[in-house]
Amino acid sequence: MRKCILILWGGIWFMNSVFLGVTLCFVFYGCQKLNPLLKEKADSYSSDRSDGDNEIINNHGNGKTKNLLSKDSLPSPNFPNSDHPLIPEYIKIRYGDSEKVSLEDWENLVDSDRVENLLLNGSILWRKTKISIKEMGATDGNGKKKVIFLCKIFQGGKYVRAQLKIPQRYFNDWRYELMAYRLGRKLGFILPPTVLRRLKKVDFKRIIPPVSDEILQLIEWKKRGGLWVEGTLRYWVETLKPGVIGGRKGDEEYILKIAKSLHPLNRKELITVTPVYLEIGRMIVFDYIINNNDRPGNLGTFILPNGEEKLILFDHGLSFGKEKGSQGRSKAFFDLMEMMPQDLTEKLKNLTKEELKNILFSDIGEKMDEDESHLTEIMKRRDIVIQKAERLSLKYGNEAFY
Repeated sequence: MRKCILILWGGIWFMNSVFLGVTLCFVFYGCQKLNPLLKEKADSYSSDRSDGDNEIINNHGNGKTKNLLSKDSLPSPNFPNSDHPLIPEYIKIRYGDSEKVSLEDWENLVDSDRVENLLLNGSILWRKTKISIKEMGATDGNGKKKVIFLCKIFQGGKYVRAQLKIPQRYFNDWRYELMAYRLGRKLGFILPPTVLRRLKKVDFKRIIPPVSDEILQLIEWKKRGGLWVEGTLRYWVETLKPGVIGGRKGDEEYILKIAKSLHPLNRKELITVTPVYLEIGRMIVFDYIINNNDRPGNLGTFILPNGEEKLILFDHGLSFGKEKGSQGRSKAFFDLMEMMPQDLTEKLKNLTKEELKNILFSDIGEKMDEDESHLTEIMKRRDIVIQKAERLSLKYGNEAFY
């Protein structure tokens, strides 16, 4: 009996050993077969991630664009001792709210060629022209007076409103308005269509109530072939509420917070949740290039029926000045940015001084003494933008661009 039990126990042990051995063989054989598949899958995943990490989402072109540096030379993102910059709250408004821009205004903004033609060739309804007189530089009644006209222009059964700025004794902002529009359009911004137009002095006499001789004396009339003046007509966006970003006032403090939030740590959220802040970033770079220190109030956002938000920039009469004292607002915004708009950076990189000269000064009237200095200063700031983009690229890699 005892012998039978030992034989039975030995048989059971032998069968378990055989089963374990067979199992281990199957496992080993399976691993050998599976290993190449896993390696192939891992290599594929690594390749996909590598390609994706070296492409940058571009909201202003088709598809994706490459970074400034070559794909092989880009470092991994690096965030040395970075505090996570907060993204300021954005109050979104819906299409249909009281602050919306009319679709007619939107069509006139994007179809700029048609509106430019209307501004150039349409009939000015002088009797319906309104005059605005501002006193600049003083609050005691001794400031320099500046006159602006708001006109109605009629053509083909349709009319638009336009702001007319003309050369005056103390102001050349009419010229800067046109220069900023031409450069902004070249760089892909939405600005109200603006044209250069010649007007006769006799036409101003048709305005009701009549323009006083004191005001007419402020205007720098040309005498060749009769008294006339050359100025800019800028499309007037009637339904846009200025100085508002979404449902918030776009003051200096708000813009500073937005500029500071433009950081690679916030990249994903900015792209998916608050893309309008990325548009503000493009605006900041543009303002720095043209040295526009009159911005926070001269912008507006509006909503299209599909819910898409758009940013429009206007009133650039105080651009192209000297950087001094409190007039360094645009630089302060720019210095805070740790992310750069890829499309705008590339366009600036490809901009030559000769091309810039043609954009700004072709058919703009007489050459002025400061024209060359404007070109030099713009190109100098352009170089600073490119240098900053390259520095951020080395610091953060592709995460530095949007």
